[in-house]
Amino acid sequence: MFKNLNKLNGDELIYLHKLTVIEKLLGDIAHEFNNQLGGIEDCTGAALEDGRLEVMKKTLELTLPVAERGCSLTRVLTDFARAKSNGLEEVDLAQALETALTLRKLGLQKKGIQVTKDCAEVPRARLNSGKMLQAFLAMLMNAEESMDNGGNLTISLKSPDKKEIEISFKHNGRAREETLGLVAVQQILKQQGGQFHLETDGEYSSFTLRLPLETLSGVAEQAEGEPESIRGGSKKGLNVLIIEDEETYRELLSDLLEKEGHKCEGVPNAEKALERAKNKDYDLAFVDIYLPRMNGFELSGVLKKMKPGLRVIFVTGDSSEETIDKMEKSDVLGYISKPCEMKDIFDLVDRVA
Repeated sequence: MFKNLNKLNGDELIYLHKLTVIEKLLGDIAHEFNNQLGGIEDCTGAALEDGRLEVMKKTLELTLPVAERGCSLTRVLTDFARAKSNGLEEVDLAQALETALTLRKLGLQKKGIQVTKDCAEVPRARLNSGKMLQAFLAMLMNAEESMDNGGNLTISLKSPDKKEIEISFKHNGRAREETLGLVAVQQILKQQGGQFHLETDGEYSSFTLRLPLETLSGVAEQAEGEPESIRGGSKKGLNVLIIEDEETYRELLSDLLEKEGHKCEGVPNAEKALERAKNKDYDLAFVDIYLPRMNGFELSGVLKKMKPGLRVIFVTGDSSEETIDKMEKSDVLGYISKPCEMKDIFDLVDRVA
């Protein structure tokens, strides 16, 4: 799906990469949650059956840190998904790096990668916090993909001349320059006045991110002003209803369309969608196929009976022939697959606008 990267502009590349990162994080965290919840279920069940107070207390002591980690991961992922693509703030890069390491802890462990940190105290820099977290996640995922046999990943953070901050990632994996993640990192740094360097000697690969400490006025004005359309604006602002039970995708799709001048409202299920549609007219609805209680096919039919002029676009992560065939035979505008490519979204929306 990444064969046309050279045709995308910087914002499109960064957005596409963010979707792939979220998809990867959701999959990894879901796997971790499944294991953790299974453990909690076994422990609490055994404690309840035992009935002794001291056993129940010990069980709560064991499950509390697991629950705390789950809550922490959920908060971080939600904040990352909702992070605005414009706007500058004072960023603690050491903390952003720790957050990225927390999110990739399981992936690094699975690959047998030992992380060594050499982090000096550096000043806060005026940057886009969401994009910097995305850049750090990209660098960690690049290491995971490159280090097939595990090894050591050394991360350093320093400000040698007090004019810029250097963050380096050095590992014994092969250098992979043209991945979506590294291309996105280069675009993120470019937008914030930074630079990206790769050095390799055949045994080790070292990736260095350099960021200026001073605020670049041109970057600041663009980032703190009104959100810019990713592709220069669209034909007509639409009222859009997004029915998607995964909050991260709902927020990202809404953010993307609002930058194009559309007004978006998002809901997590069919019941809320029908309630909104009773009280308001919408030009377009994005409908997830797999919704709780009423699926997307059923909801689409009900919505179109309520609002005959409503256009519908299906959203799905299911690429099976059966699902695709069913969507193509439905009376809808079209469908998009997760992670969604912006060109596919815009092509369909432009047929309504």
